[in-house]
Parts: sequence; C-alpha cells; structure tokens
Amino acid sequence: MGSNTYSVLVAGSIVRDLGWLSQGKLAFDYAILKYSLDAETPNFTLVSDNQTQKEQPLVGTEAIRFDQQANRLIADTQFNQLTNDIGVVYERWYGLVAIDLATGVRTVVSGNNVQTDENYAFKIIIPADYFVDNGFAYYYDRRPTPERMLKINLTTGERTEWFSNSAENKKYNLKVLKSLDYDPATKFLYALDAAIDSVFKIDTQNGFTRGPIASNGNFGESTALNYVSASALSWDQLNQRLLVTNQLE
Repeated sequence: MGSNTYSVLVAGSIVRDLGWLSQGKLAFDYAILKYSLDAETPNFTLVSDNQTQKEQPLVGTEAIRFDQQANRLIADTQFNQLTNDIGVVYERWYGLVAIDLATGVRTVVSGNNVQTDENYAFKIIIPADYFVDNGFAYYYDRRPTPERMLKINLTTGERTEWFSNSAENKKYNLKVLKSLDYDPATKFLYALDAAIDSVFKIDTQNGFTRGPIASNGNFGESTALNYVSASALSWDQLNQRLLVTNQLE
C-alpha cells in the first residue's frame, strides 16, 4: 500500500531503514544498507537485517545514529506484537539497540523493562528523536508533563533526566518536537518544533535557555522561504550550518 523510507548519514555512507504496509496488515522487513557517497553508482551493502539477524529485531525504527566512540550504530526500536480481539496483542517496547558494523549483530543498550532493571527507571512513552555524543544517547520523550530529554549511558543503559521542557518564562517551551541535532563543539542543541515550523537553539551549558533562530516570520525572520511541514533537521558540522527538510506542499 505504500512505503516509508528514512535515511541518515553515517560514517560516509547512507543508511536506510525500510518498512511497509502489505494487504492491510502491518508488516515489517527491516534492513540497514549502506553505500559510499563517493560512488558514481550506488552499490548497496547489507549491514544488518531481520532475516539473518533475528535477535532484537528492528521494528518501528525511525532513526539510526553513529556512535563514533565505539564504532557502531545505535538504532531506536519498538518491539511490536500485534494482538487484538482476533488473536493479536499490541505491545510497545521503546529503547535503543547497538549494531555491530562487521557482523550486523544487535544487542539491547537500553529498554523499557522498568519492572526488572533499575537502569530503566525513566520509561520512554512517546519518543521523538535523539542524538549520540561521547558515550551517551540523549533521547526526547514527548509524553511526560513537562516533556523531557533523557541522558542514556550507552555502556550501562542507565537513564537520567537531562532537561525538561519548561523554560523559566514559559515563552519558548517546545510544543511538538519533531527532530533534533547537536553541535558537540559549541554544546548547542537544535530542535525543530513541528507545531509552529520553527527551529530553536538551546544552550545546554546555560540553564537550557532557548530561543528561535529560524521560523515562518513569527519572530521577525524573512518569510521568503517559509517552512511547509518541516520534518527533520541535521547539523552540518563541516559548514557550521543547519539543514532542514521542508516538504514544500
């Protein structure tokens, strides 16, 4: 019935994560592929899939990040089992898995098993986006009040709260965070708020103060290239600029 494709730049390669609907039923056959950006003709190579690597399956994955410190991939995942009154149960398990680049083998880094492991004290309810930096993943959860970002140790899986969505003056609280990225050099966090199609800059070293840096004229910027359903952003470290996906309906 259609397909959704997500892509992310990882260590000089494009990685794609595929899933689709088939004959009215939710079906997943996820695979992570890569190809060199320098190649004139893309030559895809399999990194990890759900056919040969059956442990910790990729289900509902929307973001893949490169953990440079450990030379591996980190993928978000939700383990879905569809069940209803005709015999299918639906269960969500939000968390992160690590993927070995050589073998494609996946291992759980941090999950939602709050009943059996104290490391998972902060349960992820409605995940938005995350980034990886210096051995930690920073994961934004939209459901709590106020919304919050968790700091997840990629070695132990331990979770702590990094900051919550409550600016002191309440003026620039994020409403519907869609995408985020981080500049490790300046420690600034950039967040795309889909509710008002605006990008915010958050100073992580100064009380997480925040303010808009690009919008549809709500804060005085040019309206010549207004966002229409902006969906993702990425920090271009090399050129010191933000790249924002704009669907331009």
